[in-house]
Amino acid sequence: MTRLSAVATAQLYDALFEQASALLRDHNPCQIHTNDAGETLCAGHSPSGWCCEGCEHLTPAGCGVDVKPLACRVWLCQKVADRPKNKPVVIALRALRQTGVALGIPLDYDYVTLRKSRTQILTSLRAVK
Repeated sequence: MTRLSAVATAQLYDALFEQASALLRDHNPCQIHTNDAGETLCAGHSPSGWCCEGCEHLTPAGCGVDVKPLACRVWLCQKVADRPKNKPVVIALRALRQTGVALGIPLDYDYVTLRKSRTQILTSLRAVK
């Protein structure tokens, strides 16, 4: 695995985040919306909830300003990922995730890493070096 400087890692993180955010914005695979009852729902919503539900960084306007949770941006729930129309987005997000992982950014799917902010991830990388 290639190790980058702290500055290069932060720049890569930001570039990957922007690319993933653009894919999600342009293709809207999650279809996050508010129903008539005022509940926030998405295409992958189930009786147990949705993936963003309960996240400490979630605000009524979406993900908190300056949080930049890259792991969230490069991951889609199985229900959304399995929709044929989302296949190009899934492939592109997977490539972004693989790039980050290959260069040392932890982007594993688990509810600890998934919900970490940019600051939390970059700080944890400095602690590892």
